[in-house]
Amino acid sequence: MTPHSRFLSSVVLVFISLWCAGAATAQHYQPFVDPCEFDWDFQLFKPELCDTCDVAPPSVGWFFTYDRLYWNVTRPIASGSPWDGDFTWGNRMDIGYMTEEDTGWLFGALHLDGPQEDDVNRANLSGVELNKTWRLPRFHNGAVLEPLLGVRYLKFEDYTSPSNPTENNILGGQFGGRYFNRRGRWLLSSELRFFLAENFQFLTGEDEHEFVPAGELRLQAAFNFTNKVALRVGWDLLYLGKGIARANPVATGINDEDVTVTGVGFGFTVNR
Repeated sequence: MTPHSRFLSSVVLVFISLWCAGAATAQHYQPFVDPCEFDWDFQLFKPELCDTCDVAPPSVGWFFTYDRLYWNVTRPIASGSPWDGDFTWGNRMDIGYMTEEDTGWLFGALHLDGPQEDDVNRANLSGVELNKTWRLPRFHNGAVLEPLLGVRYLKFEDYTSPSNPTENNILGGQFGGRYFNRRGRWLLSSELRFFLAENFQFLTGEDEHEFVPAGELRLQAAFNFTNKVALRVGWDLLYLGKGIARANPVATGINDEDVTVTGVGFGFTVNR
């Protein structure tokens, strides 16, 4: 283990130890699981033993993922080219845990800042989600399915000027799952979510609401460099169906457009 690896492992060890000590002394209410519930393995940079990669059991305990995103957001009808889009950068992270009883929780957060090609085609997207997850028995081909059921909130802001946003506050339930398979050091996964929500819109001078059906597809490939840490790359498609208000300086009053957000991402995972 390199000095840099020892330092990072030590930082994680100190952080978790302080967290567990605080939980033991404060005896506060834990709505999900005690942070000290799992047998923490701090050897994040232990080399991967690939002779057992394909048959190793799926990870148990806390996990964390981070992705840097480069996504394209479609334009409103008023732009004259709604089939075109503009690219922007964003961030996404997931944190959660899976127990030995094959159940757990997943919290996710997303933010896209932009694009800002011009005043008409500027939009921001952010959101959070909380899901209850389960893990089904492994299939004959070694793949694993993790269904999820939860709630999701998205805020989509469209602008005609920096001080005049059209807000979409989209809140509802979602269901879906994650399907993954291990091949040597590679972990291939796909995630599918269906989202049924009510959109509370705040337009210039009035408030409206619309029903929004939505869906998201993620395809990812992760390469495990160590026992716990992997680098990954993937593609994502997020579709918000009819019911989105855009900042339309020409076609005012239109609040039932759709939005397609798609692109690539790259990042890392810990214990997933």
